[in-house]
Amino acid sequence: MRRRLALAWTLFAGLALAGLSTAAHAQVAGLESLLGGTEATATARIVQLVVLVTVLSVAPGLLIMVTSFTRFVIAFSFLRSGLGLQSTPANLVLVDPTARVTVDRAASHSLSRNTPWHERTLTGAVHTTILRGVVTARGGEPAPC
Repeated sequence: MRRRLALAWTLFAGLALAGLSTAAHAQVAGLESLLGGTEATATARIVQLVVLVTVLSVAPGLLIMVTSFTRFVIAFSFLRSGLGLQSTPANLVLVDPTARVTVDRAASHSLSRNTPWHERTLTGAVHTTILRGVVTARGGEPAPC
């Protein structure tokens, strides 16, 4: 009984939506309505539209790439203060944004030696890592325990 009722409601909703959507088929959007004005040629409008779509698709990615580190730091600080952990020792990562580091597969501390950055020079490096108030890494090398 429940299946028949659900099927009936689905069929009714589908028919209602199909009946309401017939007016949308008659509408056609031209470049003039999207970009405004009528002075430019169709080629200029297409170029404007391509530039607009490019900017709208690239801008959020650039914004996230530029600000993601700061967002993580701020989000984790909010989480820490929200949990009431002000009295716990600090977890800090000190970063030198001007350091230039050449990645070497053999010097990696990872168990996997696969890296797309092998023999490439990167800008920015972690200088010191402090976990629960104890220095765990300094200058790219693990600190002695």
